[in-house]
Amino acid sequence: MNIQNYIDKINSFLSKKTYHYEDEVYSFDYTIELNGDVKRMISIGEWTDFYMLNYKIFNLNDTSKRILSFIFKKNPEYQIDNEDVIDIKKPLRQLGIERHLGSSIKSILRTLNIKNTMTDKVLLNLSELKGDYDEITINEESSQKRNVINENMIKRETVRNVIKDIIKVVKNENEGEFNLPEFTNDEPEYQIRNTSQSFSVELSVKYDKSIDGYHIPNAFYSSEDDVIEIILIINPNNIAKNLFQLIGELNEIVTHELTHLNQYYKGQLDYDDEDLGSLEYYTREHEIPAQYYGHKRLSKLINQPFDVTVRNWFDTHKDIHQLTPDEQEIVIDKILNFKSN
Repeated sequence: MNIQNYIDKINSFLSKKTYHYEDEVYSFDYTIELNGDVKRMISIGEWTDFYMLNYKIFNLNDTSKRILSFIFKKNPEYQIDNEDVIDIKKPLRQLGIERHLGSSIKSILRTLNIKNTMTDKVLLNLSELKGDYDEITINEESSQKRNVINENMIKRETVRNVIKDIIKVVKNENEGEFNLPEFTNDEPEYQIRNTSQSFSVELSVKYDKSIDGYHIPNAFYSSEDDVIEIILIINPNNIAKNLFQLIGELNEIVTHELTHLNQYYKGQLDYDDEDLGSLEYYTREHEIPAQYYGHKRLSKLINQPFDVTVRNWFDTHKDIHQLTPDEQEIVIDKILNFKSN
């Protein structure tokens, strides 16, 4: 049976099914359909076929209608003029629903022997938002303060999830290439709660018994595919001994790269860094905030003064930054005097 016939057969079965989603706030029904596209992507170092799917939600409870209507009003880019059916995948991600709903759908499709899927669109007929319910009003100043608090909490939560998965790989004494969170949790991406942002981590673990502990020569955020790449070289005989220090450095690195991800989504990331010297590289406009937040995270984690944490990193990572002593002081001064929002 060719792929299209297989998809038609699955869709024939799904067309007769209606599923229900409900949590403490939201409630609605939905249907699932494979849209016919199959994308070949790298998964755990191998090319894998992913079936693209759409699902459509309806019979929303009043709370779901109120909140989605409010989001459309505050974010006109989610609204498509003169369209009766719109894609609400981004708003559902922002509300933290899309990931949980996606997990349920993947479980359903696994029973049909479809293991690798990715959501293309979440469809909603605008007539579903009609009803007799009070609109949401909100104080803008209070909202901005709450958003800053929520953003910080969400960032810490996301960093913890990534570190937990990396350490799980390291503790299991695995060497090789790992796509996270898929390798540990069977999920294709980390969804950042209450935002439209998602990403994955490509972790490369290499063993080297000639070094005392570990070395992380490279970490990089790729905005093209929302991937954080991390190379970890470690002595497998000394993992337990160096675990606490490794967790600390990974917290700094992941926070740093997630800052770049956030900058990209805000239109603040510019990777025009060809032929830059070390000083120019480390003093780029988007690099100082990433250094600041990464070291801030580490200093709180190990209960060490911020300036000491920053200076220790530059003293122990000379092979990476390759700054002269005077250049190092210039970069450190910019980091210590950076004013966060």
